[in-house]
Amino acid sequence: MNLLQFIRLILRNLTIVTLVPVIMGITIFCGTINSPDTYKSSTTVYTGFASGYSIENGEKTKIDFHDINISFDNLINIIKAKETKEEIALRLLAHHIFLNKKADKTISQINLDRLSEIIPADVINKVLDKKSEEKTYSNIMLFKNQDESNVIYTLLNDDKDPYYSLAAMSDIKTTRVESSDMVKVEFESNDPGICQDVLKITTSVFIKKYRGMKEGETNNVSAFFELQTKLALERLNAAEEKLKNFRSENRVINFYEQTKFISEKREDLIDELNKEKMVLASSEAAMANTEEKLGASKKLLQTSSEIVSTRNKLNQLNSRLLILQNEESKNNESEIGKITLEINQLKNELDNKVTNLFGESSTKEGISHKELAGMWIENAVMADESKSRLPIYTKRLEEIETTYDQFAPLGSNLNKMEREIGIAEKEYLNHLASLNASRLREQNLAMSSNLQVVDPPYYPATSLPNSRKLLVIGGSLVGMILVISVLVMLELLDQTINSPERALQLIDKPIISGFPLITKKTQFLVDNGIIEKMVGLTCSKIYQHLRSKSKEQLPFILSITSTRNKEGKTYLIDQISRHFRAIDKKVLVLLPDTHRSGNITDDAVYYPAGTRYIELESIDQILPAQVKKENYDIVMIEFLNFFDQKTPVGLVGECDLNIMITKADRLWEDSDKNALNYFAETYLKPTFVVLNHMPWYHMESFIGEVSKQQNKLRVLIKKWIKLDFSK
Repeated sequence: MNLLQFIRLILRNLTIVTLVPVIMGITIFCGTINSPDTYKSSTTVYTGFASGYSIENGEKTKIDFHDINISFDNLINIIKAKETKEEIALRLLAHHIFLNKKADKTISQINLDRLSEIIPADVINKVLDKKSEEKTYSNIMLFKNQDESNVIYTLLNDDKDPYYSLAAMSDIKTTRVESSDMVKVEFESNDPGICQDVLKITTSVFIKKYRGMKEGETNNVSAFFELQTKLALERLNAAEEKLKNFRSENRVINFYEQTKFISEKREDLIDELNKEKMVLASSEAAMANTEEKLGASKKLLQTSSEIVSTRNKLNQLNSRLLILQNEESKNNESEIGKITLEINQLKNELDNKVTNLFGESSTKEGISHKELAGMWIENAVMADESKSRLPIYTKRLEEIETTYDQFAPLGSNLNKMEREIGIAEKEYLNHLASLNASRLREQNLAMSSNLQVVDPPYYPATSLPNSRKLLVIGGSLVGMILVISVLVMLELLDQTINSPERALQLIDKPIISGFPLITKKTQFLVDNGIIEKMVGLTCSKIYQHLRSKSKEQLPFILSITSTRNKEGKTYLIDQISRHFRAIDKKVLVLLPDTHRSGNITDDAVYYPAGTRYIELESIDQILPAQVKKENYDIVMIEFLNFFDQKTPVGLVGECDLNIMITKADRLWEDSDKNALNYFAETYLKPTFVVLNHMPWYHMESFIGEVSKQQNKLRVLIKKWIKLDFSK
């Protein structure tokens, strides 16, 4: 469908296209006469999602627009949530009940009286707490949750209630202000006080819910890490206490230093013991050598009571001195000095006694007995000292070995305990770090969820502009669009032949002309000679075939057919015969005798169309004796429609040209197609199609511009509609 066809469709149905929008506009106008005024208020809330300061990242935070959009979506969806709308509605109801029939700026007296009508007095008395609005709200919540049939639950879910229903709260509109941190909340109502109050309640409710949701994100995490940190600290303390007790029980101050000291002391004692043994062995060997040189004189040394007594005292003092030297005490220093002095004195006494004992005698070798005795005494003293020290060194080594054996297994246990402490300490520090991060996140979320009302809800003093005009205009436009849409749909779904283009697709035969249904609206076609042009166009096509026959082959036989009855065959024959007679052509018209009551005014021959119609073989069979076809230039014969009778094959064979006429305002069905195909099987000459009752504007397909008034402006507009910009 092109633009011209669309305009013609509108013009053909101009009455209904105009009438329906007018009726809808009048209906809307009458229905909105008593509609109340509408008031609108808004509030703006600062969120800080995009430009707010963050504890975690400081001032150089990289902006993540995806996260920001998610935050705004979360906030908006919280406001749109059913639970939020329910709380807003019930808090509004609680506030109005709390007013106790005393209207203030937040509600008009009419709407407050309405509340008394929709909620029974006993229910109001049951939920009303005259001292606390919050308690009143709690009572309403309890009453609402009792069952699903109570008046408050029903009111909350009543889509028609304009103030206290979830549907009414769905009119709260929330949008982000461009790309800022602001969120704008708007609400419309026919009561200015309710309009403002709803926004106040909305901001307080959704800010509280949002803050609670954000804080709840980290509370559980913080509690978890706090518990784990406490348990880790207990395990760390227990491990440290265990190590402390272990060190105390085993007298371990610094295990590694102590083991090092014990190891070094042990090695030193072993060296000292070996050295002492070597000293003893060398002293005894020297004594033996000296005794051998002394010979018999050695008995004096061994039997002298004074020397023996002095040696014994000297041994005792050496033993005592060694014991004192191995004791770590500052109080022993004076006693050590005293014993050392006594030892030196005894050594001198012993030396003197030996000198007195031997005098100046000498051995056979000429060695002085005094010198040998001195050597023997010296070695004897050294041997005695060694013998005194060996037990002490041996005992000390045994003690060191005992301590060494005790410390040997302590190392693995100590390492195990220190490892347990390290693990416990690491676990504690990790949990402590996680706890600090969680608390930091918690504090950051608490700060980021600190929404602030920048622009509080205002009281709308004036109502919004009346929308009745817009409703009327919109309703009328909707009505017009609906009607036009239906017309276009019906036009597109129209399966009638309608136009020459569609006829060519359906019938698959050349379309040579078309005639409209003549009514008062189309009378101008007759007056303007348009019908004569169409007749001339039809006759021109016939004349093309007429010229192909010589005078000796005349007459030219033209058959007029149709698939159905009352398609306009007789009318077409009458128009064609008049045209050819007007140009001095002799025309013979043959009509079935069923048309004797027709409107043909010129002479016509009626042939029998009875039961033997199908057996007709020649035109001569149906002509009266006085009528000779050779005397005519054109013989036009009208056959019965294909549905009534099958066309006589023999008679059809004499025809030079066939014109089938069909109405354009009907469907071309399979039965029509099958009848035409059957006719085409018996008739091998050309068949042309003429459309009857065709919409007059489709005549332009044959003869060009067709209009009621051929003024230049109309022609120009039509060309523009067709996008024809040629001169």
